Amino acid sequence: MKTYQAAIWAQHGLFASGPDFDITFGLAHTIEKSAEIYVKVLSMGGGIIRQTITDNDLRAIARDFGVTLNEKLRGKGSKESRATGQKVRTERPES
Repeated sequence: MKTYQAAIWAQHGLFASGPDFDITFGLAHTIEKSAEIYVKVLSMGGGIIRQTITDNDLRAIARDFGVTLNEKLRGKGSKESRATGQKVRTERPES
């Protein structure tokens, strides 16, 4: 895993790597908790997520917290990691 520290496979699970157990576990835990929140939000809104933070607002938050967003993750089949600045790529299988 030269480029990303985590891989998430729909219907399968999560693989995370890092320099030590604490960092790797923290990354995996953050991803699991984020997925749980995401599923709960979807279940409350009929499948519609109403994002109130614009990309530019998110960039400003990241700058204030000293987090680097990976802009390369924006595009087809991927979602931008908005929280940790960790190199995380999520992909959904084509429908």
